[in-house]
Amino acid sequence: MPSTADVFTFDPRQPPAGHNGAPGPSLLWAAPGSLFASQVANAWARKSQLADLGSVTGPWAVVLWDPVKACHVLAADPVGVQPLFCARTTQGTVAVASHLAALVDRPDVDDTIDPEGVLLELVNAATPDVAHRTPFASVRRIPWGCALEVHPDNRWRQVRYWDPTSLPGPDNTLSLNDCADMLRERIDAAISRLLPADGLGVGAHVSSGLDCTAVACRANQLLNQQGTSLVAGYSWAPDEATVPRGEHDERTLIDDVKAQEGFTVRMLADNNDGQWFDALDPCRYPTSTHFRESRVLPRAHADGVSVMLSGWGGDELASFNGRAVMTHLVRTGQWHQVWRHTSTRVRVRTDKPPTRSALARSFIAEVRSALRPVRGPLARTTTTRQRDDDALRAISPLAADHAKNRHAALATATDHHSYQLALLHNGHMQNRCGWWYQTGQLHGIDYRYPLLDLHVVTAALQLPWWAYRSQGWNRLAYRKAVTDWVPGSVAWNILKNEPALTTQLANARNTPTAVQRRRPTGDDTYQQLVHAARIVNSPASTAQRAPEIILTRPDAAPL
Repeated sequence: MPSTADVFTFDPRQPPAGHNGAPGPSLLWAAPGSLFASQVANAWARKSQLADLGSVTGPWAVVLWDPVKACHVLAADPVGVQPLFCARTTQGTVAVASHLAALVDRPDVDDTIDPEGVLLELVNAATPDVAHRTPFASVRRIPWGCALEVHPDNRWRQVRYWDPTSLPGPDNTLSLNDCADMLRERIDAAISRLLPADGLGVGAHVSSGLDCTAVACRANQLLNQQGTSLVAGYSWAPDEATVPRGEHDERTLIDDVKAQEGFTVRMLADNNDGQWFDALDPCRYPTSTHFRESRVLPRAHADGVSVMLSGWGGDELASFNGRAVMTHLVRTGQWHQVWRHTSTRVRVRTDKPPTRSALARSFIAEVRSALRPVRGPLARTTTTRQRDDDALRAISPLAADHAKNRHAALATATDHHSYQLALLHNGHMQNRCGWWYQTGQLHGIDYRYPLLDLHVVTAALQLPWWAYRSQGWNRLAYRKAVTDWVPGSVAWNILKNEPALTTQLANARNTPTAVQRRRPTGDDTYQQLVHAARIVNSPASTAQRAPEIILTRPDAAPL
């Protein structure tokens, strides 16, 4: 049996026991949280070829022995759901872990901070070309879709074994119903694979949106077939003692979920449950939305949750909203489709029949928008973006280039497929999964993402444009796929509107917290990046630098 210790250590100069000419197991270690290590072992045993790992869905992270090259191989799942880190120790061995703090807290691992690594983490630099960098100079991350060969002569060779650009593109022979059926089948199978065998200790994110709600409802339905249910659902929406209910409140849709499924949904209370996260070293435990999720984890742990299902990653692939579809239709001269989609969408979103002039204005606006470069979710005005780019470039050209390339890939995408690939490549999904893994492990909770299952991802990349925008609807194939699982009010909700959560966040910004993290918190922005970059590169003395936590090793903060 392979080791499942938190940290695995091997000597690259020596073959593992049982491999000095004698047969032995090639799977040496599987990280805690790895569900499919046995499948990895089976794939590896067939040929010992890295390409075979590209067929095994996650989460998994392993250390293998390559009997042909006589070297150790470090690899994690293709999409990058499970993180994997490694570092040389002072004894010349290599230490490997999925939990970053468990690795850098070892006395034989150097935890010197790499300022440029901090900046790359702040811009979500998880693309395979720079993802090996971490906030720690001696620690390397294994990029998603890649493996690291560690040879006896201390050569480290990174190999790409899975590349989504090599997968089949959109299949235009698929009908809308074909698309919905394929998504439903693969998402259903993914949720089943990720549920524990005994069906116990399962929680799920629940929101008013399509992704998390569909995963939570279907998981609960599958658990009901086993005679169990979700421990609870967990919402980022505040409780009503914190924010009174208002018009178009997202909690009305959550009430529909509770009425249908019968499980408890816990809202975020106005308390200090999240302050444990503020006290942690942000290099070991970066932000990635934990200013919200940090309140969920203590409550879920107290409820006995050991597996947290999330719909995170759906927006980018399975339930993609169709960004760049209209650009494709306009630039290929499919004017009938542009008019049909625009006019139908206007009718769907209005209570009374629109006038001809209103339809014409919507059509012209859609065409003008499509003829401009596609806007990414982080787009800014040219002046502001250039100013931030210049400030960052003066400090770290590598981080600046990565940030610029992320924007450029989204801004120049001219069809939905290239936009999806850009979202998959730009690193934010892999970073969030990795950092949620770190904090989840502190509470004994594994995060699992059915919508980032490899088979769901490959299906989403095969769907034609009409799966994502059709008949006036966005996400139409996905809506049809999950319509039997979720309340109709959720499946056919046309606006992602969360006024209660927005109100809570606005209140939080105006209320100082008792403990402040010493590096910028919240969603990663250019301003935070430039602020952090200026601090870690400040010529002032160490005592005068604001985020001293970046420069020193603090004591481990208790939960």
